[in-house]
Amino acid sequence: PARNNVAPGRRFTAELAIEIEREQKVFVGQGKLKAGEFIPGVVNLAWKYASGYLKKDKLLPLYFSIEGHMSDPAVGPVAWIGDVLSAEGRALHIRTYYDRWALPFKNQTGVQALADMLSKTEFWYDGGFGPKLIKCPPGTPITFGAFSQGAMVWFDFYHQYLAPGKPLNWRLKDVLGAIVCGDPCREKGVVADWITDPPAPDRQGIMDDANRWKNTPWWMLEIARKGDRYTDNESEGEAGLYKTSVARIITQNKWSGGPAGMLARIIDLLQPADDLIPVTMAIIQMIMFVGNMGTHGIYPLDPAVQFLRERLAA
Repeated sequence: PARNNVAPGRRFTAELAIEIEREQKVFVGQGKLKAGEFIPGVVNLAWKYASGYLKKDKLLPLYFSIEGHMSDPAVGPVAWIGDVLSAEGRALHIRTYYDRWALPFKNQTGVQALADMLSKTEFWYDGGFGPKLIKCPPGTPITFGAFSQGAMVWFDFYHQYLAPGKPLNWRLKDVLGAIVCGDPCREKGVVADWITDPPAPDRQGIMDDANRWKNTPWWMLEIARKGDRYTDNESEGEAGLYKTSVARIITQNKWSGGPAGMLARIIDLLQPADDLIPVTMAIIQMIMFVGNMGTHGIYPLDPAVQFLRERLAA
């Protein structure tokens, strides 16, 4: 713009400083500059971007998918969401590779994989077509999708790294949304409103209180269906506690601690009790569920994709 008002030359003159100050006022009025980003009459990086002298690199949003136990990271409900967003050019799909085979679960391998990527402003990622340098400076829009065991990894990663006071809390402001399916850590009564067969309002994820969401963030949508024993567990009564006991043993090898500690419950079983049959059935149902997925994994996901589209466009 100064070409029309200032004679060309190699010196930064008083006339040029006046012109720069005039332009700064124009850019403020246009919303291209904000107070505090510049000194009147001085050329700085903010002015170079506002004037178009330099172009900012557009930050490509990232979508991290975390699939479940014994699954292919490229196949599953949250991987499908990532493939749709990637095909539409809305986000780069990053699959999270971790030890998905171990029993008890080794969720920390997934937590560490996410932390290794998101603790850096750039990282190398091989999505099957050779290594590629992924840039993710502060301000990069980030979304997540997590399913089943992957939902437990997401729970641990959030509370160990993203939550207030944690090492990567500076990333939290860039997290625009998360879709969490079949979540053993589901907070009681929290479920996306488009699910046609949701668990009852008084049902919750099968994990114990210490490993269950409290005050689920508004930008995180829980996808759960009635009859899914990972997400549709009793919030009161002995049957729910026994199922949680078995889940803790299977996923964490934890036999004691809290009301769902199995050692204390086994001692209780040695005593005559009127509810012995329903308690026994609760244990059998939970053990059978290890090989019976049923309603766990099949969800209406088009609304989930639309939710992330809107969040990424915000």
